[in-house]
Amino acid sequence: MDTGEKQAIEPTLAQRSGQGAADSAIQAHLLETLRQQNERLQLLSDAAAYLLTNSDPNQVVQGMFACVADHLGLDTYFNYMVAEEGQRLHLDFCTGVSEQTQRAIEWLEFRQAICGTVAQMRQSIVAEHIQTSDYEKAALVRGLGIRAYCCHPLMVGDRLIGTLSFASHIRDTFTVDEVDFLRTLCHYVAMAKERIRLTESAKQRAEQLEESEQRLNLALRSARMVAWDWDVLHDKITTSDTFPAVYGLSSLEASAQGFSLVYPEDRQRHQATVQQAVATGSDYLSVFRIIRPDTGQIAWIEERGHAICDVLGKCVKLTGVSQDVTEQKQSEQEIHSLKDHLQARLHEFEVVLETIPVAIFLADDPDCQYIRPANALARSWPCAAESQCLHERAARGQGSTVSHGTGWL
Repeated sequence: MDTGEKQAIEPTLAQRSGQGAADSAIQAHLLETLRQQNERLQLLSDAAAYLLTNSDPNQVVQGMFACVADHLGLDTYFNYMVAEEGQRLHLDFCTGVSEQTQRAIEWLEFRQAICGTVAQMRQSIVAEHIQTSDYEKAALVRGLGIRAYCCHPLMVGDRLIGTLSFASHIRDTFTVDEVDFLRTLCHYVAMAKERIRLTESAKQRAEQLEESEQRLNLALRSARMVAWDWDVLHDKITTSDTFPAVYGLSSLEASAQGFSLVYPEDRQRHQATVQQAVATGSDYLSVFRIIRPDTGQIAWIEERGHAICDVLGKCVKLTGVSQDVTEQKQSEQEIHSLKDHLQARLHEFEVVLETIPVAIFLADDPDCQYIRPANALARSWPCAAESQCLHERAARGQGSTVSHGTGWL
């Protein structure tokens, strides 16, 4: 091999060596990028699992921040939530600042500082090189010594629920991938907070419903009432817990079973009333007797039903209340018997008055201004003048006998 050939070969080897070094650097960079991507995917997976399984709102952001802080060189975060009136932010959780500072920045108006501006615009803001910048909105965090700040809105659909900011005192910038990574984390946090809110709201509604049911059952028990629903299409009946106390039966599954409890003399009338309500989609009131299966005693029931119809006007459900009015019926019967007894005694008294050989007058007012005859002898009073005299004497309260052996009472 001559000298010219060696000179031609040596540059080629050098070029190949340089190209190999460049390829190695590219490969190393790709491997590092792939490693970071895999690490962040794992962090996202861990954060998502943590957020989805944690039901404590105090731990949601704190636990997630602990997962990613070291990876991104973060040391501070601020989580603001929209206040109830919807016009300002309240500091929910934060780390990296003193308690005194937390109290000072507890409330932010929309458009105030970076977080308030993010809430107003509903767009992310990334502030970098804060200590050397003149960005007006960063004045608050600049005073805290923060150098890089990334704030994202927390959105649930189109609804803003708060903001979440990540900050660092040791780095000045965030890469595009890091900003996207933090945006994804914020989306996870928003979903987790909304899940916790909905879960808590559902729990509160369930507790309120249970309390309402308890109050309703207490009222129903006090009034000896049963609330019920009858699914007409499927012939299925559901009742309140007070059903056994009123009907003497543990449960009622179908209408035929309910009609069978009705006293035979009332059954046809009551059943016709209910069927009429179903046929016409109207409300009804029915009073009937039942025979309690547990004691065999007769009880009076007052039942009110309301028809629920579909779009075609067909009754698909009856809902209503039934009340045990046995005591009321017994009271009515006792009053009726008492009236009959008093009427009989009054008749006996009138018979006695007719047989007394004395003219008897009755006064209808305390002052005896008006008197009337109470028996046959008084009605045949012979002298109008003496009647007037009697009236005057009665008005003066001087009840005594007068001529002809008559008197007044």
